[in-house]
Amino acid sequence: MPELMGRDFTPPDIRGKVTGEAKYAEDFRRDGMVFCRLLTSPMPHARVTGVDASEALNMPGVVGILLPEDVPEQGGVNNNILTYEPHFVGEPILAIAANSETAAQDAIDAVRARSGAARVLHGSARESPARRPERPRGRQHGGAR
Repeated sequence: MPELMGRDFTPPDIRGKVTGEAKYAEDFRRDGMVFCRLLTSPMPHARVTGVDASEALNMPGVVGILLPEDVPEQGGVNNNILTYEPHFVGEPILAIAANSETAAQDAIDAVRARSGAARVLHGSARESPARRPERPRGRQHGGAR
């Protein structure tokens, strides 16, 4: 790429992008293809205490649901694809597959998840309850004791 520094350069795919002829992943469809939508956490450091997806699973076009217990657990903290203990806003909780994007989104909208915020620790670092041996845990698994 150094030979292109300071020179005009026209990417080889520019014509297709400008004219709309270029194909993107979104443009491809196959028979039997399903679409996935994720239910993500609306708050950080939450604990999902229950999921009711019965209405979503009975909707037309819904193929199935993937829950955290259906995915092999990965080693380390924050490595799981789906979790009942999201650490940040937008972390995936569950996934739904359906025959169309609309059906997948409608099914996600029909899922009812109950959650509560994890206990938030306050105070200075020196006097923080997090430094005491009997401290509350910010995570169920991981972290030093």
